[in-house]
Amino acid sequence: MAAEVIDKVTGEATQAPVDAITLNDPSVVRLELNREAVSALEQNGNDLVIRLNDGGTINVTNFYEPFNAGHSDLVLRDTDGNQWLARSGSRFPRFSLLNDLDELIGAAGGAGAAGSSLIPAAIIGGIGVGGATA
Repeated sequence: MAAEVIDKVTGEATQAPVDAITLNDPSVVRLELNREAVSALEQNGNDLVIRLNDGGTINVTNFYEPFNAGHSDLVLRDTDGNQWLARSGSRFPRFSLLNDLDELIGAAGGAGAAGSSLIPAAIIGGIGVGGATA
C-alpha cells in the first residue's frame, strides 16, 4: 500500500511508501484503508503512529509538527470509496465522514494555500493507490 500525501500549501500530491511517510508542510495523508482496520492513533513526539488490528503500524513523521501554515490531517478511504477524517484526540480513533478533500486542502489558509482550482481532478475524483494493509 502507498500513501497519498497532499501538501496543503502547494496542492501537490505525491505517493509515499507507508514505511517512509515524512511531511515537510501541513498535508493531508490519505491511506487506502478501512477504518475498522485501525486499532489506535497515537502521538509520539511530532509523529503519528497508526496501530493496525493485524499488529502492523504506520508512522507519519512530522504529522504533529507545528507548521506555520496549518496542521496535517489523516484520511482513510475504504473499499466503498468513502473517505473518513481521523481524529486522534484520545487513544481510540474517531472518524467522521468527509465529503470532499477541498474541505481540508483549503484549511491551511494564507496566500499560499491551495484552493479547488489547484487540486488535480485525479485527487478529487479519487484515483486509488490500492494495495494490501501494511
